[in-house]
Amino acid sequence: MAYEQRTSLTNMVTIDSRLDMEDAPPSSASWVLQVIGNSRLFKYTTLGHQQYLVNASHVGQLEEKGFDVIRLGSLRSNLLVAEPFLRDAHLVSVDIASVRQSDAPGTKFPSPNGLMAEEACQLARFAGLGDQVSCFGIFETNPECDSHDQTSQLAAQAIWYFIEGFSQRKRENLHRTILISKFSW
Repeated sequence: MAYEQRTSLTNMVTIDSRLDMEDAPPSSASWVLQVIGNSRLFKYTTLGHQQYLVNASHVGQLEEKGFDVIRLGSLRSNLLVAEPFLRDAHLVSVDIASVRQSDAPGTKFPSPNGLMAEEACQLARFAGLGDQVSCFGIFETNPECDSHDQTSQLAAQAIWYFIEGFSQRKRENLHRTILISKFSW
């Protein structure tokens, strides 16, 4: 809702094993429908979905709107494909179920397939490097299923990598750079 108040358009990236586009009352399985219907949303990208967990019509719906949909296999074969999307985002949402169960067991929808822990941390770092990212969140952790706090530790490490990326940010927005240099004389 805060992003609806912005005067400029918003770019959003989700990293999730599912598309969360179920036709149901607002919940963790249906929230994306509300987001993509928002008139303030300019660009939406979803990374890492597992094709057998999603409805093909939902993928088509996103692609028809011009949004980017990158499935897990494509993402894992070239993680760098995600960097431009993450660095251009304002809002990044990570569902911990996008990470394979052996690396993150503490979630409602664990899967033997998914991102490796190292890949999740690299994506978090890419997000931190983006000079427009103002909101980064890791969601759907479930402490009751978290063996030896492994998922919580991974979430903490991903946040550390986001902060590391944040600390190394460089101004990439040309318009802002021009304005700053114009008025800093």
